[in-house]
Amino acid sequence: MPRWLGKLRTWQMTDCQIDARVGGAYRYVWGDAEGRTMGVNGQFVELVPNEKIVTTEQFDDPWHEGDVVGTVTFAEQDGVTTVSMRLRYDSQRTRDEIVASNMARGIVSSYAALDELLLEL
Repeated sequence: MPRWLGKLRTWQMTDCQIDARVGGAYRYVWGDAEGRTMGVNGQFVELVPNEKIVTTEQFDDPWHEGDVVGTVTFAEQDGVTTVSMRLRYDSQRTRDEIVASNMARGIVSSYAALDELLLEL
């Protein structure tokens, strides 16, 4: 992972392109106040409405080895939807490096911001 990535305090999404169909592509880019960017792209592998999204993931500046497959599932029970995200890496070593990185902090922060936004809707 780029060293500066863990030091970012505020990210802004600057580009979001989504072709949500099996085989379709997506691209997300974030930037900081100092002009640094981080981009990720991939393809949709599986889409099950209201249940599951499976994608590949590749960063512009690859900071880990191997491929990544992400699976997001949605489970509704008694009017409450639980969202789960699983990332599958090519090796346990890569997975352990990711877990030890600042990525987990960024994901938690992003989901906390989403929680706040959803409360406002």
